[in-house]
Amino acid sequence: MTPLSKSEISAQYQNYSIYVMLKSRGALPGFHWLLFIPTTTPFGGERHATNETGGWNVTPQSSDDAPFAMGLVLAYKIGSISPRAWEACKNVLDAVPYDYTHSPNFSEPLSCRVWVKDALVALQENRIIALPQDLSLIERELVERANLRKEDVEQGRAPADVVNFIMN
Repeated sequence: MTPLSKSEISAQYQNYSIYVMLKSRGALPGFHWLLFIPTTTPFGGERHATNETGGWNVTPQSSDDAPFAMGLVLAYKIGSISPRAWEACKNVLDAVPYDYTHSPNFSEPLSCRVWVKDALVALQENRIIALPQDLSLIERELVERANLRKEDVEQGRAPADVVNFIMN
């Protein structure tokens, strides 16, 4: 397999689309979940929950390398916004809590996956996006797709799967 160039990778992303990204955690089970919204691909905004320092934190970041991240297995478009809605979208994401032990929406302990799900609920409740189906079905689809791609990405046999259609 010939690796894709950075311009070929960037061309797969649609500006002002909301991508749920799943990254390999190496030998650890599951995936690291984050949101990426390219504004001028590959540049965009990235949000993800981490607990690297002992407590959970969500830090908004501008990024020009999210599409090229090591271990990126899946980037799945979950919706689109207009450029005019970008500030409102950032404000909603900035207000999604991360200082709880259990999600108010899912009664699950906080994790990067649960924070992304809470963020998607907040975006829908604030009419920034309309989720194409129930979040549990979306989650299942993302995990299945990522599991199918993970080994090939880790072995360098395939690039991340970038999906731009919205499931029905």
